[in-house]
Amino acid sequence: MYADWRSASGPSGGPGDGCHRECQWRLRRNCALSPRQSAGAIGALIGLVAATAVFFGIFLQLWLVLPFAALCAAAVASSFVCYARHATDGETVTLDSLTLVIEADDGAMHRVYRMRPGWLRVIVDSGHGTDVSVYLCESNQRVEIGREISAASRLEFATQLRRELARGLLS
Repeated sequence: MYADWRSASGPSGGPGDGCHRECQWRLRRNCALSPRQSAGAIGALIGLVAATAVFFGIFLQLWLVLPFAALCAAAVASSFVCYARHATDGETVTLDSLTLVIEADDGAMHRVYRMRPGWLRVIVDSGHGTDVSVYLCESNQRVEIGREISAASRLEFATQLRRELARGLLS
């Protein structure tokens, strides 16, 4: 899980005196390697496959190794492209007193949803088995949150968001 939560508060006091509170959650996949580190590892693997193929092709006269090595390198490169495209998938949820903003990244798509906290419902749907889905609903908008993190982290996020929404409504 990579669910980073931070809260920033302005001057203390009651409503109407410049008090500002903002909470932000980053719900992202916990990737072991960044895309740059992954590119280096994949490049080293492809280089090793190419060196082995050249050795077998030139010194041992086994020329059929070269096309199979090229096919292997192409498969590894395409898997890297798929990994790198989705390595930064996730959502950033920002809540302040006026709006809740959801920035969702899925591959090359970037979507932004805006909702009013006073009208927002947090729905936890525990579907089949241990799978849990969290939805944020406001009038006709329904957005699924936290697909990239574990079920326990989704439940923790829903609890924290409900707590912050209740705190904002009581202020």
